[in-house]
Amino acid sequence: MFRRNQAELIKFNWRDIVAIVTVVAITATVFVWTLTKQNSDNNSNEDAYLVARYKDQVLTESLPTRNSLGEKIEYAVSFRRDTVGSETYTDTFDGTVKYVDAFNLANLTNPEEIDGFYIVVTSDSEDAFGGFSELNGPQVDIHIYDYGFEVSLEDSPEHVCSKQGFMTQENYPVVCMPNELYFWLSSAVYSGPDA
Repeated sequence: MFRRNQAELIKFNWRDIVAIVTVVAITATVFVWTLTKQNSDNNSNEDAYLVARYKDQVLTESLPTRNSLGEKIEYAVSFRRDTVGSETYTDTFDGTVKYVDAFNLANLTNPEEIDGFYIVVTSDSEDAFGGFSELNGPQVDIHIYDYGFEVSLEDSPEHVCSKQGFMTQENYPVVCMPNELYFWLSSAVYSGPDA
């Protein structure tokens, strides 16, 4: 008697199957719509800034992705160490070159002063960034455009950070672990923990 009642409890008819499929379809639709809405809101309604860290040091928290009118801007940032042996630098962006030391990178917040520029960031071996001496290759380049960014050049064993491609989603880090560089978009100046 008990086994018969158990079998009747788990028996499905076609109405039950239709109800389950409908609930799953509605849940999936709401989930996809929420993700799409969130990404479109991030790209059109909020100011997004590029955050960059090297090891445990903040390089910048406020590299802009748009101008004061909310229009997209385009520029590149190249983090460089001294070349060794036959190494050479590779220009990855066709723009006016502007040299800046690592400490002053954080001061580049005016979009009109960097739009169209190829910003080359250097560091002294005596400063907190140690001359970027831990980079596998002589440079790591970031291309900022269309309200997002991508790693356009880096030397590392697996090239994971450049394979991640173009990023517009906020607070989703692109980590170049062998070079100890970390990048992400933030809609506000970063105020979280240091490490």
